[in-house]
Amino acid sequence: MDLAVAHHELQELIMNLCCLDQDGCGYARKVKFANVVMKNVSDPIIIDQYRSEHPIPCGSTAATRTVAVEKIDYVNIAGTSASKRAVTFSCSDVVPCRQVSLKDVNLKRLSGRGASAYCRSASGKAAGVVVPESCLAGARAAGVEEQ
Repeated sequence: MDLAVAHHELQELIMNLCCLDQDGCGYARKVKFANVVMKNVSDPIIIDQYRSEHPIPCGSTAATRTVAVEKIDYVNIAGTSASKRAVTFSCSDVVPCRQVSLKDVNLKRLSGRGASAYCRSASGKAAGVVVPESCLAGARAAGVEEQ
């Protein structure tokens, strides 16, 4: 699945990136969000492999119904978050999120206070200024330019 969202000013963006067949396998990959301005958005950047609108059939587990997520890029995303947590990558221990990238992301709370980021089983890289600080495994510290 290739998808790009670019040059938008958003108050809310809801996207379900899911390719599930009856067995619950699939993927969301090669997705790019670029040049987006968030205005008081709840959960402005979120990947949640545990959230599903489909019931888990008998005999299955959440782990076997997890969609693989990889090569997701967030580039030049700025604005305000209505929620304390502006960035959430909640991924499966069995099928972790891979190659997630944050470049020039600047999200603050509407109140002006700092926002937070949460990662579980997510890896990738961060470049440029990333606020809140990236929690991705393998990412460099905030404010340090990539060479």
